[in-house]
Amino acid sequence: MSMATQDIMAKLDVLDKLHRLPETTLLTTDLAAIFLCASVTSMERMRAKGTGPAYSQDCSKGARGTNQKCLYMKSDLLRWHERNKVSSSMEAAVRKGQV
Repeated sequence: MSMATQDIMAKLDVLDKLHRLPETTLLTTDLAAIFLCASVTSMERMRAKGTGPAYSQDCSKGARGTNQKCLYMKSDLLRWHERNKVSSSMEAAVRKGQV
C-alpha cells in the first residue's frame, strides 16, 4: 500500500471515529477541519471572516494573544454544514455574491 493510500485510510479512520462521537463533543480546530474535510487554514480564514461554524474561545477579561484555543461543538459543525448545502454551482455563486 502506498504512503498516499495509507494517509487516506488513516484520515478515513479518524473521520469515522469523529462521526461516532456524541454531538456535544468539543473538537479542536484540527479535528473540526478533518470533520468538515477542510484545511486548518480554511477554518482559521472562516473564523476571521465570520463565515464559518460557531466556536468557543476564552473571552474572559484579560485573556491575551491572538492564538487562543478554539473549540467547535460537533452539533454546530453539522448545523453549519447543513445550512451551507447547495444543489447547483449557480446557487453557490449566488450565495457568494458572484452573480
